[in-house]
Amino acid sequence: IGWDLGETESILISITAGFSVDYVVHLAHAMVEKDMDLDGRIRESFAEMGVSVFSGMFTSVGASIFLFLCKIQFFFKFGTFLCMTIVFSWTFSNFLFPTLVKATDVGPPLPAIPALGIGVSSGGSPLGLKDGDAEQAAEKEAKDIAKEDMAEASAVEMA
Repeated sequence: IGWDLGETESILISITAGFSVDYVVHLAHAMVEKDMDLDGRIRESFAEMGVSVFSGMFTSVGASIFLFLCKIQFFFKFGTFLCMTIVFSWTFSNFLFPTLVKATDVGPPLPAIPALGIGVSSGGSPLGLKDGDAEQAAEKEAKDIAKEDMAEASAVEMA
């Protein structure tokens, strides 16, 4: 690009991390949430999040195109930077990321990490939860929500 490293470029570099990992994080989260074989997780994560990831890319690139027309150097550079980062990020998340996941066979069940107590409990989940922990947490959350709803209803009645 031929830009010198100045204030504008430093600001742009500092926001790169968020823009560059956004799409991969969405797809990876969708993959981890699926309880099936690796190929199925990859397919289902794209079926679930692919449209959202594409829409995010499309709107961000669309917004950056208007910045190409700006005469103020900061906005022009920001538009160029945003467009390039988003296009590279989307390309990586849709083509290289699933290829790397498949090649390395990464994903649930998670490997055991004894120092953290993950994957070492007998009869527990791959995350190291003991049997019934998830159910107890869900029941407690449901009770807390019910208490909040009752408190709100009584406050409305008193008003």
